Amino acid sequence: MKEMTNYTKYAIKGVITVLILSLLAAFLGYLVRLVLARNLTVEDFGLFNSVFAFLGLLGTFDTLGFDKALIKFIPEFRHEKKEDFIKTSMIYVSAIILITNLIIIAFVYLLSNYLSLTFFHSPKASIILKIMALAFFIDSLVMVVKFAFQGFKEMFYYSVIDVIRMTLILIVVFIGIKLNYGLLGPAIAYTLTPLILLLVFGWILVRKVFPNFIKLKFVFDLPC
Repeated sequence: MKEMTNYTKYAIKGVITVLILSLLAAFLGYLVRLVLARNLTVEDFGLFNSVFAFLGLLGTFDTLGFDKALIKFIPEFRHEKKEDFIKTSMIYVSAIILITNLIIIAFVYLLSNYLSLTFFHSPKASIILKIMALAFFIDSLVMVVKFAFQGFKEMFYYSVIDVIRMTLILIVVFIGIKLNYGLLGPAIAYTLTPLILLLVFGWILVRKVFPNFIKLKFVFDLPC
C-alpha cells in the first residue's frame, strides 16, 4: 500500500512537472513567432514558415517511431537488470534515425534549387532549405535523448529540453535581428539550438542519468 502511495505521488509530480514546463515552452514558442512576425518582412516570414512546415512534413518519416520505442524498452530492460540492452537499444535507434535522416537530407539538398523555384517560388528558399534540413537532422537525435529521459522516468529533463530549446532560439533570433541577418537569423537559431541541446543533454544522459553507458558492452542480438 505504501509503495502504491509513493508511486501515485511520483506520477502526480511527474504530470505537474511536464504540464508546467510544456506550458512554459509553448509560451516561449509563441514569443519566437511573435518576434519573427514583427521583424521579418511578410514575404520572409511566410517563406520561413513554409519551409519549416515542408520539412516538418518530411520529418514525420525521419524517426519512424523508433525514438518513442525507448519509452517502452528502457523500463523493461531496467526491470530485468539488462543495462547493456538499454545501451544497445539507444545505439540501434540512433543508427536507424541517422540513416533515414541522411536519405531525407540528400533528397532536400539535391532538390533544393528545384523546390525553391517551383514550390516556394523564391530563390532564397534554397539556402534556408539546406540549413533547416540540417537543423531537423540534429534535432532528431535530440529526440532520442529526450525519449530516453522519459524511459528512465526523468521527467524534469524530458520536459525542460523544450523550454531550453525555445529560450535558446529566442536568444539567437534576437541576436540575428540585431546583426541584420534577416531570414538567415531564425534558420541559424533553429540549427544551432539542437546542436547545443544534443551536447548538453547528451552529456547529462550518459554521465548522470545513465552513467554506466560507456562501460557497458554493445549487444549485437537484442531479444525480440
